[in-house]
Amino acid sequence: MHIENIAVSRPAGSISPSNVPSPSQQCRDGRSLRRSRWAVAIGAIGVAAWITGTALPVSAASPGESTPGQADNGSAPSAVTPQPQEKKDATGPEAPSGLSRSVKKNLTFRATGTIVDFLIAYFVTGATGISTGIALTVNATDSVWFILNDQYWADYYSKSKADRENEVLAGGAIAERIMPVSGKQLPLPAGSWIVAADRASDWNDKRYGSFGNIRSLVLARVVDGRVDAMVEVNTNTQKTANGWGLAFDCARSDLPSALIRYSDGWDGSCYFVSHTLLAGNPTPVWQDAEKFIAAKGWKLSRVWLTAGFRSVNKTDVLDVRYHFSPETRGIATETVDRWEDSGWMSAKLGNDPKRRGWAKAVEDWAVDYAAFLDAGLKNQLAKSTTVAMPQQPDPAQLAARRTAMLKSLRHAQTTAALPGQVAGDEEKDEEAPEEAGPEKPQLAPSVAEMSAVKALSYRLIVSISHLFVNYAWTGSPIQTAELEVLQIIINSAKFYVHEMVWETYFKDIPRGDLGRIVDFNYIGVNA
Repeated sequence: MHIENIAVSRPAGSISPSNVPSPSQQCRDGRSLRRSRWAVAIGAIGVAAWITGTALPVSAASPGESTPGQADNGSAPSAVTPQPQEKKDATGPEAPSGLSRSVKKNLTFRATGTIVDFLIAYFVTGATGISTGIALTVNATDSVWFILNDQYWADYYSKSKADRENEVLAGGAIAERIMPVSGKQLPLPAGSWIVAADRASDWNDKRYGSFGNIRSLVLARVVDGRVDAMVEVNTNTQKTANGWGLAFDCARSDLPSALIRYSDGWDGSCYFVSHTLLAGNPTPVWQDAEKFIAAKGWKLSRVWLTAGFRSVNKTDVLDVRYHFSPETRGIATETVDRWEDSGWMSAKLGNDPKRRGWAKAVEDWAVDYAAFLDAGLKNQLAKSTTVAMPQQPDPAQLAARRTAMLKSLRHAQTTAALPGQVAGDEEKDEEAPEEAGPEKPQLAPSVAEMSAVKALSYRLIVSISHLFVNYAWTGSPIQTAELEVLQIIINSAKFYVHEMVWETYFKDIPRGDLGRIVDFNYIGVNA
C-alpha cells in the first residue's frame, strides 16, 4: 500500500516558507513606503507654501480708514476769521499691490493647470491616484515659483524702463515749452525755466500700495533778479497697475477755485487755485532748490499765488504746482506768519480787487493748462504746443472776445470752430503735419517678448522641481522622463498663452480707485 499524501502538522508559531517575503519584494515595499512619505511631505510643503503666498496680500493690507469728506462735528469754522479746511487722512479704497495681481494670475493659471497636469500624468501612468497626486503636488509647489517669477520680471522691466527715462537734471539746466519728465511731457509756459533741483522725493506711504519712487523737481522763471514763478513737479518713476487717485486740494471748499474736471475709473484730472506760504519743514527737493536760488542771489517771495494740477491714469501721475510771485505782478509784499492770515484767503479776496483779478486770471489760465497737462501725461503734446503765462485781460479785449464768442454760438454751424480755433478744413489739413505728435520710440519690449522671457525662466525653475515630484510619485525613471518632456512642451505653451491673455485683455479693467486721496510732500504751507 502506497501512501501518497500525508498531512504533517507543524509546530505552533512556525512560518510557512511560502509566506516569507523575498528580499527583492522587501526592497520594493521599502521604496514604495519611502516614495509615499516623500510625496506626502512634498505635497504638504507645497500646499503650505501656496496658502502662505495667497494669504500674504491679505495679511499685508492696512486697516480701513475714514472716508473722504468726513469732518468732526465740533470743528466748524469761525464766522469772523477764515479758517483753512482741515485735511482728513482718507485713503479711499485700498490699493491692491503688485503681489496681489500675481496671485490672481496664478489662480487663473492653476484653474486649468491642475486639469492639464492630471491628464498628462494619467496618460503616462494610467493610475488615477498617482495622477491626482502628481497634479496637486506640482501645482502647489509651482504656485510659489509662479508668483516669485512674475514679481521679478514685473519689477525688472519697470526699473529698466525707468532707468532710461529718469536722467536727473543738473541745477542750472534750461527747459522751454515741452520738458520730458520720466516718460511724460511737462508743458511749460513761455520763457526760460531754470532747473533749481531734481531729486527723489522723501514721500513714501505704504498704505497706498506699491507705487515705486517719486521724482520731485523745482524749476524757476527769473525776471530782473527775482523768481517770477516756480513750478513744482511730482511724478512717478515706475509705472504701476493700481491708479493714483486725486489730490486733496482739488476737493476743498475754502479755496478761491477747486474743480475735478473728470473722474472715470483710473483716469482723472483736477486743478485748484490757492496760495502758498514758504514756512514749515522744507522738503529735500526744496532744500536743494533754496540753496541753488540763494547761490544765484535771486529774490524769493514769502507768499505765492498757486495753481495746482493733478492728472492721473492707471499707471502714471503728473502732480504739478505753479507758484506765481505777487511782487512781480504789482502786489505789495506780505509778511504774515500763518497761511490763514494772508490776503489771498478766499474770504478776503472780495475786498481786494487787485488780488481778486489775479486770482481770476490764474483760474482762467488753469482751465486751459489742465488740458495740456492731460495730453502731456499720455505723451500726446504736439511739438508746436505753446503755453502762455497767466495775464489779466484788457477790458476791451475781453469784451471783444465775449462778443465774438456769442456770435459764433448764435450763427455758426455745428462743424464751425470757436474763436481761436481753425475753422476751415483746408487750414486744418495744412496744419496737420505741423501738429502731429512727437515720435514715441518703443523703449519697452513687447508683450509677446516679455511673455516669452517669463515662460522660459519659469519653466527652467519648475522643471527641476518636477523631476523630484514625478519620481517621488512614480518611482520609475522612464515615466519621470516621459512626464518631464510632456510637461515642458504642453505647459510652456499654456503659460505663454496665459500671459498673453492677461497682459492683453486684463490690464485695463475699470476700477473706481479715484476715491482715494494721495498727496505728496510739497513746498511750503497751503492749509
